[in-house]
Formats: sequence, C-alpha cells, structure tokens
Amino acid sequence: SELVLDAAQLSFEELSAKIREPVSSEIVIEVNAEDYVGQLLKGATIIVGGDIGDDAGYVWLEKILVLGNSGEKLGDWMIQGAIYIAGAYKSLGNNAKEEALTDEDKKNG
Repeated sequence: SELVLDAAQLSFEELSAKIREPVSSEIVIEVNAEDYVGQLLKGATIIVGGDIGDDAGYVWLEKILVLGNSGEKLGDWMIQGAIYIAGAYKSLGNNAKEEALTDEDKKNG
C-alpha cells in the first residue's frame, strides 16, 4: 500500500506524527520536506518529490529517495538503510558515507 501526504497542508508536528505511523511500504511526500525526514522510521521507503532539510535519515530507516537536494548532516548516525539523492547535499552526518550506485541498487531502485 502507499500513503500519500500533502505536507504543505500539515504542520510540522502533524507531518512528524504521520510519518511515524506504522506502514509496510511507501510514504510519498510530493513537495519539499523539512528537517528530520525518516527519523527513527523502520520498514518503509520514503519518496520526496523535492528537497529535504537537515538530519534526514537519522538512525533507522529502510530507504529514502530524494528527487531534490538535502540540507546538513544527511544520514546522521545511520545504523541501516540507504538514502538516494538526485541533487546535492550540504554535508554528511556522523558515520554516513557516499558510495557509488551498484548494479543491484539500479535494479531494485
């Protein structure tokens, strides 16, 4: 199943609560997202149609796909998961590293 959120119509607190609700597949944010996208989220893929703010992908996540750019500390203290970003990032977080896409990434992307 897919959960589509119109982040422009939600406050930060409402969006934060919505993305922490248990889901089993995808969360789609069709516009820019604020800071802390995917923080402590397990078991879902987040697709962001625009840019993301700072500290995205903190600690636990499955996968974040970003069609835009990222703020600072991307993937800060990530334990598992992957972040794919089409644009640029300002800085990587602690223990996050940039890696080239593998053939498996491209196949499963």
